[in-house]
Amino acid sequence: MKKIIKIALIALVVVGILFAIIHFANGMGDSVQKPIATTSFEKHVQSRTDSEIKGKEYAEAKKAYSSIIQEIKTEASIVLGDGTPNLSHSEVLRANKIAFYEYAPIFSDYGISYFRKSSWDDSVLKELRSEAAALKNQGIAEPGTTVLTNLDKIVTNVNEYYAAWQIAKSASHCSSVSAIATLKNSANKYKHSPLTNNASLSAALNSVETNAKNAVIRNISGYCNSVANRYSNYGSYEAWTSAYESACKRIADYKSSYGYPQELQNARGALDRADDAALNYYSY
Repeated sequence: MKKIIKIALIALVVVGILFAIIHFANGMGDSVQKPIATTSFEKHVQSRTDSEIKGKEYAEAKKAYSSIIQEIKTEASIVLGDGTPNLSHSEVLRANKIAFYEYAPIFSDYGISYFRKSSWDDSVLKELRSEAAALKNQGIAEPGTTVLTNLDKIVTNVNEYYAAWQIAKSASHCSSVSAIATLKNSANKYKHSPLTNNASLSAALNSVETNAKNAVIRNISGYCNSVANRYSNYGSYEAWTSAYESACKRIADYKSSYGYPQELQNARGALDRADDAALNYYSY
């Protein structure tokens, strides 16, 4: 008899431990306290949500969610004859939660899956960011849940996408040797998933250093050729020499960091020929 009691006690302890583990795991995961519809309007919203949102594809669910939210707003705006609101604050909140808990996971799953594509549409991205932010700002999604995490990811992904493109496009306007490394490092920070799934963005980021170098070469060459062509406009050989040395230094700075491309060799040749011409010009 004592043995049976002992076994029963051990079994109870085991069950208790398992219950505690399950309860803790739920607390750390996506377990949320969904509201229970009590009033007739809440039950109406629950019915619409179950039939129009639950299990639907994103586009259909989005249309239904917008319709349900609009109905909640309309009903909440009504004031009864005795001056009391048609819906109480708590009733509006529960109705919004009922719709949110069914729709938000559908939206967030769709949003996250969109970034797996190799090309992204600008209008879709902006719509995803706007809706994710709006859902998050309702304050219904609980901290630590997959839904809230995904809503944050959607906003972050879109913001990083545009920031990465800004870096990539700015490379073609790079004008200094020091900025090349800065742009390259900035581009490298965005070479991560899911941004690298986007083929055009990934290619643009990989081309940042090359595009920045080419832009700097063009900038230096243009500057040096302009200095060389205006050798007779400096007023004195000393003033010309200052401009000549400044131009040569820009070539030397690039050469010491990234080599000596033909364009810069040609620019240096033009400067040296102009220096000879300037010496003769200002000697008279």
